Amino acid sequence: MLEKLKQDKITARKEGNKSLLSAIDFVLTDVETKQGRLKNATIEEKDIIKSSEKEADRYKEMLSYSVGTAEADTYEEIIEYLTSLVPAKLSEETIKTILEDNDI
Repeated sequence: MLEKLKQDKITARKEGNKSLLSAIDFVLTDVETKQGRLKNATIEEKDIIKSSEKEADRYKEMLSYSVGTAEADTYEEIIEYLTSLVPAKLSEETIKTILEDNDI
């Protein structure tokens, strides 16, 4: 996932998509900062997911204040990208079905 972020950062830079580039930079910086605080720690996928969720929430809040403005489309694009990094959450019903199917 880290490599995907780095590749997406290069693509955003080449396309001149400053807003998406900024969001990706935030996620990378947040994760790398954590890595720096925990000496010799490796960047784990869960760290990237947590940071992506946090940044997506921030953009959702910004979007709520920007409805009908030029920035709204940009925020929606960024939110869509960030949420694509987060695995889908299973519903309670799906979890129950999995547990029942496996006699757990």
